[in-house]
Amino acid sequence: MSEELKIVALVRFNSDVAVVFNKRPNYVYERKGDLLYAIDGPFVSCFQYEEPSRAFKAFAGRSFDLPMKDGTTTKCNGQWWDKGLNKLSAMLEINLQHLTMGTVEKLKQCYVFSGTSCNADVINKMISEYKGCIYPYWDYEKIIKFDDLFREKIRNSHKLEKDKRNLVKQCKILSKQSAKNFKAELLKASAAIAHPHIEGVYAVWEKNL
Repeated sequence: MSEELKIVALVRFNSDVAVVFNKRPNYVYERKGDLLYAIDGPFVSCFQYEEPSRAFKAFAGRSFDLPMKDGTTTKCNGQWWDKGLNKLSAMLEINLQHLTMGTVEKLKQCYVFSGTSCNADVINKMISEYKGCIYPYWDYEKIIKFDDLFREKIRNSHKLEKDKRNLVKQCKILSKQSAKNFKAELLKASAAIAHPHIEGVYAVWEKNL
């Protein structure tokens, strides 16, 4: 069962806010005329075809692949531009807008928010119902990284305590083994002498362990 989409945090981003969600969209595209678009819940991604020139290419000519609903892959290398949202909005009869977003997991790896598009009515309603704090941009990075550092410190503390208990246990075992071996060797070495106080010598040594 798919996890319900939730807002984890709002972060100040220039004059607006970036939205931190609990999961990222998974886009699979379809083509309508000169548009490639994908919809995953309230999230929308849209590209529009335009013949590139030698001087002007979409994404500076960077190559990337888009998975299609029919199982094929569209190879993009300068001809599919990040535009066409208004045309798609009119075609789908949905109020679409741009969205700055991220997830905690991705932001921990690299603190850079990404851009996508969305159903404005759905996302704006979620934002209006959000009851948490709106974090300053750099403060939120410290918060999500502090959580990991704190958990790591707790894990290390528990590990140290466990290692300490194991060390004490091993020392006790070795101490007993040493005492036993010491007594055996002492009795063996003194057997020929048959010293009447040899057990007393061992008893004193054992008492001082």
